[in-house]
Amino acid sequence: MLLGTMRDGGCSGALLVGLLSILVGCSSSGGGGTANGGASGSANGGSSSGGSAGTSSSGAGQGGNAGTISGGAGGAGGTGLGDPSTCLGLQRDATTSVYYTPPDTQTNASIVGVFESGQGLLVALDISRSVRLMAIDHAGVASELLNESEYTRNWSFDPTGVTAIRRSDGVDVLVSDDAHVTLIHKQGSTVTVTPLAETNYLDLHVLGFAPTSSGVLAMYWKGDRATGTDETLTAVDTLSMQKTTRVFHGDSGLVSVPSATGAWLTAERLDFASDCQPTGETVNCGGGTPAVPSSTCTWHLDVWNVKDTSFASADALVTFDVPATISARCDDDTPAGLATYPNTLGSGFGVGSHHAATLDQSTQGLALALQRPTAPNMRGVQFELLDASATRVIDGTTAPLPAGDSQSWLAVRGGNLFMCSGDVCAMSNANTATGFKFSSSPTTVSVDGVALRPNGLALVGGINGNALMQQSVNCSD
Repeated sequence: MLLGTMRDGGCSGALLVGLLSILVGCSSSGGGGTANGGASGSANGGSSSGGSAGTSSSGAGQGGNAGTISGGAGGAGGTGLGDPSTCLGLQRDATTSVYYTPPDTQTNASIVGVFESGQGLLVALDISRSVRLMAIDHAGVASELLNESEYTRNWSFDPTGVTAIRRSDGVDVLVSDDAHVTLIHKQGSTVTVTPLAETNYLDLHVLGFAPTSSGVLAMYWKGDRATGTDETLTAVDTLSMQKTTRVFHGDSGLVSVPSATGAWLTAERLDFASDCQPTGETVNCGGGTPAVPSSTCTWHLDVWNVKDTSFASADALVTFDVPATISARCDDDTPAGLATYPNTLGSGFGVGSHHAATLDQSTQGLALALQRPTAPNMRGVQFELLDASATRVIDGTTAPLPAGDSQSWLAVRGGNLFMCSGDVCAMSNANTATGFKFSSSPTTVSVDGVALRPNGLALVGGINGNALMQQSVNCSD
């Protein structure tokens, strides 16, 4: 099973990723904090509406070559996860190598999924505005799951978002160009293309899939995260095409993390009137612009385990409460709220506006890193780890981490978490958390995907627009 997200990236017309599921853990020591408790959060109500089956299309055209693999994928060979207890730190190799070469230099390649216990990556290629889907296993062997010659696209612009799930009899793919969302369903040799939604405001975004006991749910959302307007999440049953919706108020930072039997869903929440108090201080805007007031707030992260469409009206399974100092933006009369929170976690796999999430593949639980200050004017993260039943394994340890300046990624293995933003990282076990830093290297990848390896992991991404290089990160005693 696979899942991921493409986003606008650094190369021309590029599709760059956001995916989840990342994977190594280390013991650590250092000071830790305790999270504010949280039972079920107040859930936003939702409504349901029926959906039509859409249309199907046959395709024509030449698919082209699948591309080539160069170099092993960072310690490939073997399928075991190694012994997490021997992983006391991480060491990033100073060298990189080519991981996957697209068919030609004009093809944009993006990692959109992880499979086989995190060792293989799913890669989507943008070929003449259509999507080709490749699976690349831990040994570096590429196989084609979907070819653009198998269907006729019904969108007219470059895809800006793609998410996919691999089934035993085919694949489902959601594609968005921000104005349209389309489902491509391949079963055996039959491919259907179904339009799901369209808008005039470039505010449609793909989210992910949830493989439930009754079928697969495809999820996308509509809204403008920057302005803090309401966001509507839609879950579509890929067989019946019935649609179920839920509305989230303000910047929700939605993240979906697929599991073997569904998906974890996380959403940020803040009610400025009840969750914030003025500090009496202001933030200087400069340039003659009046200063804006700041407030001390507690924002909330709600968590659901999506097993069916009942999540649309259910209270959150777990809620985490997180402190923050928030002010309005300069020259912006938008009420202060999460959309005006001055720092975000940047971009990366499973990264919402102010939190990151990934699957614990050994337990099918959920790992989280939430943005919070650890001292005045010091950014940090709060770590949480849930098992499959949502019991807290790691409960609110904290560490400094100035995330937001680089792409951020979160990893879990053996009950331990770590998160990196560029060279700066933090790690946690069940008791304590601490920070560490990679030694600077003249060449590092801008991480778009992470693949599990027996002795560590492989960071995969671009370097100055060159698609899909890889760099090994190994456990060090």
